[in-house]
Amino acid sequence: MKKDQILNKYKTAAATGTKTSPYSWLNYQPINLPGYEETLELGGRDCFDRSKAILEHLQHGPAQAALTNVPKPLKVIDWGCNLGFFSFEALKVGHAVTGVDSNKEFIDICSSLAEDNSFNQSPDFFVDTLTAESIKKYPADVAFCFSVLHHILAKSRVEAWNLIRVFSKAYPIAYIEMDGPNFGKSDLSLFYFYVSEIAESNDRYGSGVKKRKTLYCSNIDPVDGARYVSIKEQNKVFNRDVFLKTLPDKQTVIKREKTGGAFGGGYSHTWIKTNLAHEKYIYGKYESDFFPNVLAWNVDDAYTKMEMEYFKREGEITLSGLNAIYDFLKENNLFIIDLVRDMFIPTKNGLRLIDVESIFEIEGDISNTIKKNTKETKRNPYDTYDKQINVLKQIYKL
Repeated sequence: MKKDQILNKYKTAAATGTKTSPYSWLNYQPINLPGYEETLELGGRDCFDRSKAILEHLQHGPAQAALTNVPKPLKVIDWGCNLGFFSFEALKVGHAVTGVDSNKEFIDICSSLAEDNSFNQSPDFFVDTLTAESIKKYPADVAFCFSVLHHILAKSRVEAWNLIRVFSKAYPIAYIEMDGPNFGKSDLSLFYFYVSEIAESNDRYGSGVKKRKTLYCSNIDPVDGARYVSIKEQNKVFNRDVFLKTLPDKQTVIKREKTGGAFGGGYSHTWIKTNLAHEKYIYGKYESDFFPNVLAWNVDDAYTKMEMEYFKREGEITLSGLNAIYDFLKENNLFIIDLVRDMFIPTKNGLRLIDVESIFEIEGDISNTIKKNTKETKRNPYDTYDKQINVLKQIYKL
């Protein structure tokens, strides 16, 4: 596509804007390349503020430390690249870039712009849609993903979370922008260990402006290079998550929750009066081979964190293993209020029990213990040891 064609398309899109819709996807980003200077005033979004923040962060911020041992040039993937503004800005500072967009016209424009300009690295542009499967085709060290994920989230939180899970594993360093409550930080923090704001912008939107925040998302520790991955597959809740931490010589688990609790009263569970402090108390008072060892405890303004021994899942759950755990619970007058299948981990040394935040000391009887430690709810917990063992036997076909 020739430069005149691109400019005509761009200026036509800008000219057809209205007061309530001043730009379209075709003049969403400026084209900051020689010969396209007039687009800088016609673009719907400024873009320079966040590109400057991102590229400086990659060069001098925590991302630079996290990527110290990664071969250069860095491989950058720009999902939803539009007309390639962020792709070309990354190219200018020497990164190797791949841009992906579902709109073929945009990719044709990006490819033409790449052919007509000289860069140290030749960029690649592809027509594709962001899915869990398509991510596998585009490995990268760093991902850009601006104004894409919230569209998927609006359709289905389950679909979006499944996608973000795959995205966070493929791209442990990412710069993301999302609309919605707290700019997507709660959703992203379920899958990225570090999420922080690096830029704020106020773009034209309708007849006014809209605040957006660019978030740095990372699963690499900038100090020791530890890698994190979210391992809680079921019953995910905002402000409470579980990560596997991997160093060359060991693996541990870090559970964290919003300091002060996410559900009022200092509690971090949706319907049980419990939190990490209670779980730590159970581990400490009833120290057992069934439980992981607590290795570290930290509380700051954002999160309360507990680092624990990691149990590698090996083998199958057995009836004898379940009976041994329930014998231990009975002997110590303990009861599980919220029975979930992922509490039980088979290991080479026998069955182990984790996520004990819903285990309580029996006070009076089991019925009274459940009533005292739950909020008003329509839930009907399995309220005897035998009921719990029987349902677990059905789940695990024992």
